[in-house]
Amino acid sequence: MIDVKHSLTVKLAAKLTALFTLTSIIIVYIYTVVLWNNIKNQKQEELLNAVSIITKSLENNDVKDIKAGFIELPYYVDFIIYKYDENKNPLNEEVIRTNNPYLPHLDITNNKLQHHKERLYFGDSDLNIFYASSVYEYHSNKIIIQVSINMDSDSATNMFSHLAWIIFITLIPIIIFSFIGSAFLTKRTTEPLKRELKRERQFTSDVSHELRTPVAVISGQANLLRRWGKDDKLQLEKSLAMIISEANSMEMIISNLLQMSRLERGAIVPEKVILLVEPLIERLKKETLVIKPDCTFNYTVSKDLKVFTDEELFHQVLTVVISNSLKYCDDPIEISINCKKDKAKKVIMTISDNGKGFDEKIIEHVFERFYRGDDSHNRNEGGCGLGLAIARTIIEAMGGIIYASNVEKGHGAVITIIL
Repeated sequence: MIDVKHSLTVKLAAKLTALFTLTSIIIVYIYTVVLWNNIKNQKQEELLNAVSIITKSLENNDVKDIKAGFIELPYYVDFIIYKYDENKNPLNEEVIRTNNPYLPHLDITNNKLQHHKERLYFGDSDLNIFYASSVYEYHSNKIIIQVSINMDSDSATNMFSHLAWIIFITLIPIIIFSFIGSAFLTKRTTEPLKRELKRERQFTSDVSHELRTPVAVISGQANLLRRWGKDDKLQLEKSLAMIISEANSMEMIISNLLQMSRLERGAIVPEKVILLVEPLIERLKKETLVIKPDCTFNYTVSKDLKVFTDEELFHQVLTVVISNSLKYCDDPIEISINCKKDKAKKVIMTISDNGKGFDEKIIEHVFERFYRGDDSHNRNEGGCGLGLAIARTIIEAMGGIIYASNVEKGHGAVITIIL
């Protein structure tokens, strides 16, 4: 059972969600600060405009307007005008005019906007206002003009005060859905990586397994020679032959792995040219009959059929496929090659033999590195399990496709190459 706590998908999804949440909070914070400053600037402009209306009426000595409470003043602006007392003596701070007798006499702000809040100022409710106040000359007397806006009854301020809760409530489902979405995307993104890591672990294990045997053989034969093989000519020749054979096996494994690695990372670039197919197969037939003279080698190909490929790399692939047939088929061996073009003008080559074919259980693994059809990696049949893996790497590097199938169930292996 997978431990969710240590799941790569969950960890990455959690980190992405945390990053998204942090980014959202920063954006919301910046937006909130900007919005709050805009509200303050708007209120300050409204209050300064109110002060201008009041001072203009006072300067013009507009008794009617003063008595009426300043007709042009917006209805939502509260004001209070009272005599200035440097000692802040309430008895001397005579109110000249106000439209809200409950307003307190607040500190002078020199027309700069201030926020004032008092809990339970009205007994059962708070005082929450923006205000501005300054000292003015009126009839040779100093007076204070104080204007304010009740934030609790202001729609913009009320909207802002509820904004935090609205954002918080909205952010919860967004975070949940973002986590689900991140988990889904992370899972899809990391799935190939997980498979690759699994393959790399298996590859490392297989390499260790493959090299352990020849190293053990070489070490064992070397120790054998050191003890008594020097005086036994037969044993000396036998041990040296085995050491050379295993050294060659190790060299082949390393060379094959290096070639695959270079092909996969693009260090080896196939030199593709247009070639006639028949000479390629004829060359392959001659080489096969040298190794296995009694082998029946048939092919069907049009004389003018051409393929766009790297000649030597393609020949290496065909050699790997034929070698597998020679290795796993019982005598008499029959190999058949059929070539044709499909509708997309690509060359389709099928190579079949008369062996037992691929086991259906393992057919999808035959192109994996070090795979020999069983978990024991039996070395008795030769090779190192890299042949078909190299073939696939070469074909894919040339932009082609290679896959395995059977002529029929339990009879005849088929390798199909499309270039």
